[in-house]
Amino acid sequence: MGLASKYAGVETLVLRRVDVAEAFAAYANGDRLYDVAGARHAFAPVASTDLGPRCLADPQVFEDRFLREVHDDQVRAFDNGVARRGSAIRYWATLEASTYRYLFEYGFREDLSLTCRLGATGHNAFPRKPDGRDAHLHVGCWRLEFDLGGPADLVVETVELDIDSNGRTSLNATEFNGGREGGGKWNAERFTRLRVRRRTPSPAQTLVGYDLVPTRWGTARALGGDDAAFANDFWVTRGLPESANRWAPELAYRDVAWCAAHAEPLEGHAPVVWVQSGFAHVPRGEDFGRVGDDNAQGVAVTMWAGVTLMPVWTR
Repeated sequence: MGLASKYAGVETLVLRRVDVAEAFAAYANGDRLYDVAGARHAFAPVASTDLGPRCLADPQVFEDRFLREVHDDQVRAFDNGVARRGSAIRYWATLEASTYRYLFEYGFREDLSLTCRLGATGHNAFPRKPDGRDAHLHVGCWRLEFDLGGPADLVVETVELDIDSNGRTSLNATEFNGGREGGGKWNAERFTRLRVRRRTPSPAQTLVGYDLVPTRWGTARALGGDDAAFANDFWVTRGLPESANRWAPELAYRDVAWCAAHAEPLEGHAPVVWVQSGFAHVPRGEDFGRVGDDNAQGVAVTMWAGVTLMPVWTR
């Protein structure tokens, strides 16, 4: 999936590719499920009854699998006694993955910010376990390939907030991993984000990049064993100008740590950004139906994780 944005009448290709690279689940019994690259699940068919009510435009269904809705997006700003409301276009589809249904959702706002979200619903995979060992992790993993008018001219930065002993704040932006492939961690105390921007924007260019800001319940870095891809919260590898990635035929998220370990220079290559965001599914009463212990009769209320892409403008 690619994405172009129009600002001040000028259309710019923002992303050459954005997709869910993996929907990962880790259970107490040691099961590790890779429901995208590790399985052949299909998108669920949808009907008009799955669409929400008309809000700002009529909802649409494409190819009996993909849905488009346009909704009011609450108060965008309130100033001088005037409330300004925003709108959002959301595209979504549902992946059937055994007992789970994963909702893939992409949202586009009029301020050119973007949201990538993964929702988990369906029903819990295991019956109730009184010892609490039915709690488990879901992790959404995204792959993003930026363009912004020249992918080989992009630089990736780690942007963090510095707070001194007097509470004064300043923003600190450094080139990611010294300009080489690698991984990094979100630091909650420093409000970490990744920034992908043009290294040398043209004089007329105002939209120069995007900040990646996670929506996080916690972190999945405690996973071990073969799950090296989760040792970091984000990774950056490099792609080739005419290819999604140099590792043929297609790099899976579970292999991204191996790829990034090559530590190839990023300058002059289109960066591929990999980001994960997870949540803990702590089963509730709804998971086990009316009798209270039958997962097949219950329903998992949708839980969401994701990342927001916020536009960066020239000053």
